[in-house]
Amino acid sequence: MPVLRYDVHPRIYQARERYEQDCLRINSFTANASIVQGRELEKLQRQLDKVNASVGGNEREYQGLVRMLEESTRKWEVEWKGFCDHVQDLEEERLDFIKDNIWVYANAVSSVCVTDDEVSQPDHRFARQPTDENNLSSRVRGCGWRWKGSKL
Repeated sequence: MPVLRYDVHPRIYQARERYEQDCLRINSFTANASIVQGRELEKLQRQLDKVNASVGGNEREYQGLVRMLEESTRKWEVEWKGFCDHVQDLEEERLDFIKDNIWVYANAVSSVCVTDDEVSQPDHRFARQPTDENNLSSRVRGCGWRWKGSKL
């Protein structure tokens, strides 16, 4: 079963806490050993030996959990990089799709504009030649547009 990073963190903190507590107890016992004698010193020595034995086990447990976390972190980073690469590829495909469709739309609009311009080209030529023969009223009369009862 794979080790999840978030499952290991609390165990690491507990193991480190136990190790640090044992180290503090060792320091305390060692400091007290210089001021006690006789039976008290023997009792303190037995406690110190017991703590020294447990500190080794706690240290090994802590180091094992740290190695486990490092391994799961490495695996997670590889998986995360793979996911990010995949998402980036999808995003690039999406952008290419949008760009291609925008170009298709722009070309279609441009074609419509060119067609409209070609259709209205005679009107544009007429508008650019401001002579008396080609003024608007003669153009209207020439095309046969008549309004009933109105004169131009």
